[in-house]
Amino acid sequence: MTRVRLCQFNVKFYRRGLANLTVKIVRISIFIWFALAVVVPVNSYGQAVEKKSGKVVKKPQSRDLDKSYLRLINAVHVPGDLTVAINGVERRNPYGLGATMLSMGTTAESASFSGDHPESKSAQKAVKLPKGKVTTVFYYADVKRNDEGKVVSSTTKIDSISQSADVSDKSTLTIVSLSEAPLLTLTLSGSKAISLPRLKPVTVPMTGAFSLTKGEHTVISAEVGDRGSALVFVYNTSSGKLGASVFE
Repeated sequence: MTRVRLCQFNVKFYRRGLANLTVKIVRISIFIWFALAVVVPVNSYGQAVEKKSGKVVKKPQSRDLDKSYLRLINAVHVPGDLTVAINGVERRNPYGLGATMLSMGTTAESASFSGDHPESKSAQKAVKLPKGKVTTVFYYADVKRNDEGKVVSSTTKIDSISQSADVSDKSTLTIVSLSEAPLLTLTLSGSKAISLPRLKPVTVPMTGAFSLTKGEHTVISAEVGDRGSALVFVYNTSSGKLGASVFE
């Protein structure tokens, strides 16, 4: 009888010990998962990102060139938020001015994009998504102003720019002006004047930190990593100053 009780005790002790061990293993696994997520997160384009001393250092990796990649930006600068739909399905909404969205690779060859805005006429457009390319779809506004400079009408527009998804040996900076000015002149990194025709991308070689300024106003400051590229959209804001968003 004593042996039976001893065996039962041992079984209970074993089960309890096994349960505690399982809980510890799960806790350790969760800790390791979070630790790895902090050290080596992966962004929407399959590029490894390593954090060092509070700075994010990107390590370019080859993307799957059999897929297409999609990014979105809202540059509709009249007051109000933009509601975006892709193939009739609303995405994360609403989008404020300068808001962006990144997407994983897709095998879709095209998609239909629409945008609804409370103060700007709605827009819809089919956009091709070529394989091996990163396609950035941008929303902006064509506005008409009266003699006092107030907006009397606004129409939302949709356009896109496609760039190679492959890792390049050269680092570049591409700038697209969505401002109302037909020709916008900014200063690049405090020394070089750069002319930006509206809606026409301008690409320059660039590695490391850069800034775009208009007079005393800094429009944006960011960084281009080695073997990387940055895409900057410059747009008007409701305050009258220029704003910008960057994809790296």
